[in-house]
Order: sequence, then C-alpha cells, then structure tokens
Amino acid sequence: PKKTKNNTNNENEEEETCEEEEEDEETEEYQIMKNKQNAKKEQKTVELNAANFDRHALKSDVPIVIDFWAEWCFACLVLSPVLEEMAPEYQDRIKFCKIEVDENPVLVEKYVPDLMFPCLVIMKDGKVLDRKYGTGNGVEPRPFLKDWFDKLVR
Repeated sequence: PKKTKNNTNNENEEEETCEEEEEDEETEEYQIMKNKQNAKKEQKTVELNAANFDRHALKSDVPIVIDFWAEWCFACLVLSPVLEEMAPEYQDRIKFCKIEVDENPVLVEKYVPDLMFPCLVIMKDGKVLDRKYGTGNGVEPRPFLKDWFDKLVR
C-alpha cells in the first residue's frame, strides 16, 4: 500500500498505511529468517559419543562425515560452521556428525591415529573410506569440502 490521503485529510489513515508497509517488510524478513531456520533443521549435525556411535555411524544407511574437533583448536572452530551450513545441501545423501575429541578418547584413538585436528573421516557401511586433516593452508574450506563431498555421492 502507498501513502495516500483521502479527501478528508485524515492523518490516521495515512499512519495506518505506513504501518501496513512496515508490517509487510517485517513479515518478509521474518519469512526469510524462518526459511533459513527450517533449512538448518532439515539436517542438523549429529553429536556422536561412545554411547551413540554404533547407531549413528556404523549402522547409517548413507555415508557419514565425522568432524573430530576440539574447543581449543582454532581450525576446528573455523571448519565446524562451514560443515553445519553445508549439511542441508546433502540431506539424505550424507549424514554429518561431530565428535568432541577430549570427551571421546577411545573413538579418537580408533579413528584419528595421527591425533591431528580437525580431522574429517568419511565412513560407509562401518568402514573408513577417507580421512582429511583440515583443509590445507590458504584453501577456502567450502569449495574444498564441496568437491570432496560431491565425489562421495556420485
């Protein structure tokens, strides 16, 4: 709606019209925000530990990417949000999981033999298919990971 005054010069009508425009803008912004939140809910990264590892990792019907990370690891903190953002793009094709290394030493010993972090492990049918440590110096994580994941789901 546009700002218009009718023949009676009623300022209240003009104010109502302005409020309607603001509400329309807020509704549009709200909808965009809501869509982004729903996209994140579509596939969330699953936090793994010794208790749920078999159910989520070894018995998954799709390949899984496990992010072995630590709060004290700067590279881990850079990589994790990129993985979270990418997860919805691969919904139903790749399951994204993460393991906090300090809380899960047995899993770390088994799947990250070099003890370097972040470590991304790709598994399918309970077997490790590939492992990468970080993304390399000067490499943008998103294109690097997209290429790696796209090869996995071909």
